[in-house]
Amino acid sequence: MYSAPATLTVLALPVITSPIILVQCDNDTDGISTFNLTQKNNTISANFATETFTYYTTSVAAENQDTTLQILNPTTYTTSNTTVFVRVQNSNNCYRIAQLNLVVSVTQIPSSVVIADFVKCDDFVDTINDDHDGIASFDFSSVTTQ
Repeated sequence: MYSAPATLTVLALPVITSPIILVQCDNDTDGISTFNLTQKNNTISANFATETFTYYTTSVAAENQDTTLQILNPTTYTTSNTTVFVRVQNSNNCYRIAQLNLVVSVTQIPSSVVIADFVKCDDFVDTINDDHDGIASFDFSSVTTQ
């Protein structure tokens, strides 16, 4: 019996950080916002410039490259709080799946809310105690919730 030598090659997987959180402000308090999913590529992988990123709505879709669940325009993905999955593939066609948690921050305060202004001078006591450091103490004990 003759045996020929074999060469085994191990190809490197992409090195990723996961999960990653991406927060986007909501501009109309409906809990939905438009995300640019690509803005976290450099956080997901240090080698992002040489890798391919594709985005999916499920982890199984990312594993199987299911185009029916692929996010085709990742720079304008409109959603509420959710999780998407990023397939990071290197030039060897090796890949890993990263989890990207999307958080919509509802920060707009309704116009019916009145917020009082608080103003205080910068701790100038006298010419000897001249403390113009931009810091002052405020008393918010008069603030109430409605």
